[in-house]
Amino acid sequence: MATFIATHEVDDVDRWLESPVLGKLLEPLEGASFRKFRDPAGSTTTGVLFEIPDHLVPTLMERLQSQQSHEG
Repeated sequence: MATFIATHEVDDVDRWLESPVLGKLLEPLEGASFRKFRDPAGSTTTGVLFEIPDHLVPTLMERLQSQQSHEG
């Protein structure tokens, strides 16, 4: 099992926390889970903790890169 933490700045923290996008990316990946979090100091820094079976890491990375290219 691999564990990753990713952080980034967002414009609207509440909207990001409520967004279903990460769930849709991980939904078909059996055994994968994630947990979103925010900066307790109140900044616009957010994060996500991914736990995913080792053999699915390349698939997750491809999906995240694809999602990022659609947003940017």
